[in-house]
Amino acid sequence: MKEAYREQRGLPFLDVPFQDIRYAMRGLRRSPGFAVTAVLTLALGVGATAGIFSAAYALLIRPLPYRDPSRLVWVAEHTRDDSGAIMEPDMVAWRERGRPFESVAGYTFDEYTLSGIGDNLRVSGAMVSANFLSVLGVAPQLGRDFTAADDHSNSPLVALLSDELWRERFNSDPRTIGRTVHLDQEHACTVVGVLPRPFRFPDMTAAPQIMLPLRAPGSSVFNLDQLQGVRVIARMPRGQTPASAAAELQVVQQVRLRAYPPPLARVMEESALEVASLQRHLAGDSRTPLLILLVGVGLVLLISCANIANLQLVRAAARHHEIAVRGALGAARSRLARQFLTESMVIGALAACVGLVIGAAIVDAIRGWQSPRLPWLSSVSLDPYMFAFTLAVAVLAAVSCGAAPAISGSRANLLDALKATSLRMSRGCGHRLLRNAFIVGEVALALVVLIAAGLLLRSFRDLMRVDPGYDPRNVLTAKVRFVLPDITPATAKTGNYQRLVAFASEVLAKARALPGVRYAAVSQVPLEDYRAFTAVWFGPTPPPPAVSLESSVPLISISPDSFRAMGTTIIAGRAFTEDDNENALGVAIVNQAFVRKFIGGEAVGRRFHSMYAEQHCANCSWNEPAELQIVGIAEDVRQHGLEQPVEPEVYLPFAQAAKVAFNIVIATTGNPAGLAPALRTIIRSVNREVPVFEVSTLEQRLSESLAQRQLTMFLLSAFAVLALLLAAVGVYGVISYSVVRRTQEIGIRIAMGATRGSVLQLIL
Repeated sequence: MKEAYREQRGLPFLDVPFQDIRYAMRGLRRSPGFAVTAVLTLALGVGATAGIFSAAYALLIRPLPYRDPSRLVWVAEHTRDDSGAIMEPDMVAWRERGRPFESVAGYTFDEYTLSGIGDNLRVSGAMVSANFLSVLGVAPQLGRDFTAADDHSNSPLVALLSDELWRERFNSDPRTIGRTVHLDQEHACTVVGVLPRPFRFPDMTAAPQIMLPLRAPGSSVFNLDQLQGVRVIARMPRGQTPASAAAELQVVQQVRLRAYPPPLARVMEESALEVASLQRHLAGDSRTPLLILLVGVGLVLLISCANIANLQLVRAAARHHEIAVRGALGAARSRLARQFLTESMVIGALAACVGLVIGAAIVDAIRGWQSPRLPWLSSVSLDPYMFAFTLAVAVLAAVSCGAAPAISGSRANLLDALKATSLRMSRGCGHRLLRNAFIVGEVALALVVLIAAGLLLRSFRDLMRVDPGYDPRNVLTAKVRFVLPDITPATAKTGNYQRLVAFASEVLAKARALPGVRYAAVSQVPLEDYRAFTAVWFGPTPPPPAVSLESSVPLISISPDSFRAMGTTIIAGRAFTEDDNENALGVAIVNQAFVRKFIGGEAVGRRFHSMYAEQHCANCSWNEPAELQIVGIAEDVRQHGLEQPVEPEVYLPFAQAAKVAFNIVIATTGNPAGLAPALRTIIRSVNREVPVFEVSTLEQRLSESLAQRQLTMFLLSAFAVLALLLAAVGVYGVISYSVVRRTQEIGIRIAMGATRGSVLQLIL
C-alpha cells in the first residue's frame, strides 16, 4: 500500500532508484566482509587502470598545445647514421613547392654561455626557421616573433627567451625586450620576445631556454661548403594524411636526388623518408612500453572483475531464499534484477573513490621517476578527464560483473527456493561451473601478466650483463665551456688555443690533488651526442672519390688519463702521453669497430688521413687533411646506451684537437658526488667566467639511460604481484564458500571416521 501510494504521488522514477540505493547500502552494511572485499578488489584494478591511463593520456591522447595539432607532422630522412636530419636545401624546396605541406620549418640545437646578466650561465638553445612559431600556431607573450629578415646570415642577431629564463634571470622585467645579451662572448644579440609560459618545444630531446634564427643559406641549391642538416616539422593542408604526404614527398625526393652532389647522393640513395604525426613522434620510444603497461593493467582489471563476479554469485546464492520470498510477495523479476544492478553500481561508486586514491599514488610514483630522458612524466596528472574516466570504469566494471548474478538471481524458482533449508541452498551445477570458470580465467590472466613481467626482468638482467666498455663506478663528470670563440686560424694565432689547453691542464692538475682522486681527465662522456665527425681514408691525398659521408666517423678529444679514468682497456699499442701535443706529429687511437670496418688486420702503426680541419700538430695544416698515425686500439665503448650498436671512433689528443666545450671526468676511490663542490671551486679559481653544468656521476647517467626500462619493469612487476594476489583471493573465496556450503557433509564424514587429511584432500 505504501509503495503504491508513493508511486501515485508523482516521481516514482526518482523514488524507486533512491529506495534501491538505500536498500543496497543497508545490505552492504549487513555484510561488511563482502563490502570491504568487493570495494577494495575493484578499487585496486580501477586505481591501477586510472594511474596508467593517466600516463597514456598525457603522452598519446592529450592534444598538443598548438593550433590545430592534428595537422602537424614530423618529417625525417633516415640514412645509415639514422639521425633523421633533413638537408636544409630540401626543406627550402618543399617550402617553395607548397606541396605536400602547407608550411615547413626547421630547427637545430646548440648550447651557449649567456653573459652580460650576472654570472655567466650555460643555456640550452635552438636555432629555428623564422616561421617556426607560426607553423606551430604560437605567438610570443611579450615582444615579437622572428621575421624573414632576421633569418639572413648578415642580419643582426636576435633572440627569443623562454618564460622560465625570463623570470629567473631577468626578473620578469618587461624592459628585457630590446636588451642586448652576449652568447659565448662573441655574439651580441638583442632580445625581441618572450615565449608564452605554457610553451612546449616540439621535441622530447631538449627544452631550449633561448631561441635564435636558423640563419641558413635559404636556397634549394646544394652547396657542400654550407650544407646543414635540420630537424623538420610541417603543417599539412586540411584533408591530407601523413601517409599520403609521405608518398607524395617520396616522389619529390626521387627527382631531387639527381641534383645531389655525388658524395651525398650515394648516401641518400638508400635513405627512407618518414612522415609521422607530431603527437606520435613525441611519444617516441615510450609508446610501446606504455601500450604494454595498458595491456597489463587491463588484465589486472579483468581479474578484479572476475573476482567481483564470483563474490556476487556467492552472495546471490546466499540470498536465494530472501529473493524467493520477495518474489513470492509480488516483486517483479525486473525489480529484483534492478536491485542487484543497483548494489553493483554502489560498489562501483565506492570503488571509484578508493580507486582515485590508489590512482593518485600511482601517478605520484610515475612523476617521481623523473629522468631527463623521460621529460613527459612531469605532465602526468589526474585531471577532470581522469576523474570521469575512473568513475566510468568503476561503475561499468561493477555493473558488468553484477549482470550475471542479477540475471540468475531474478530467475529464482520460488517453490524450490522456499522449500530449501539453510543447509541446502546450493545453486546447482550451472553456478558451480560459472564460478570455476571465473577462477580458471583469473589464474590464467595472472599467469600471463606474471610471465610478461618475468620476461621483462630477464631481458633487463641480460642487458645489465652487457659490457659498456667503461666502468661507471666512482666516476664524476662535468661539462665546461671555455669562454672563448671557437678556434679558427685567426684566434689560434692570438694564443687563444694555448690558453684553452693551459686552462684544461691547470684544472686537471688541481683536480688530481684532491683527496680520493685517482685520475682526472678530459674525455667523451657516454650517453651524449658526439661533437665532431671526420671522413677518413687510407692512402695519399687528395681523398679518393669514394670518400663520402659513408666513411664519416666520430672524433673524440681526450687527455692522457682518459682511458684510465673511464676504466676502458687499451687492447693494443699505447695510450696518449703529455708528449702528444701540438708540437708533435699527429697521432690517433681507434676503437675495435674502426679496425673491423676500415682495416681488418694489424692496425697499430698504420697511417690514415682525416678530413678534420681544426687539428694542431707538427704535420697539420689548417683546412687541410691531416695524416695521423694509429698508436693504440681501445676497446669498444657503447656511447649511446647498452642497447645501441658500437660505432667506429677516432680518439685524438686534447692538446692536438682541443675544443672550447669539453667534459671533465674524475675517477675516485669513494663517493664521487662529494667532490662536485670542490670541482666547481677549482674551475672558478682558474677562470671564474667558465660555467660548469651537468655535474653528475657516471652511474647516474647510466641509470637515466635505463629509466624507461626500469619504470616499465617496476610497474609491470607490481601489476603481476597484484594480479597474483587477486587470483589467490578469488581462489580462496571459492574454496571458502565451498567449505561453508558443505559444512554438514564434512561433519558427517568426520563422524563416520574420515581423517583431517582425507577431508583436506577432498576439498583441495
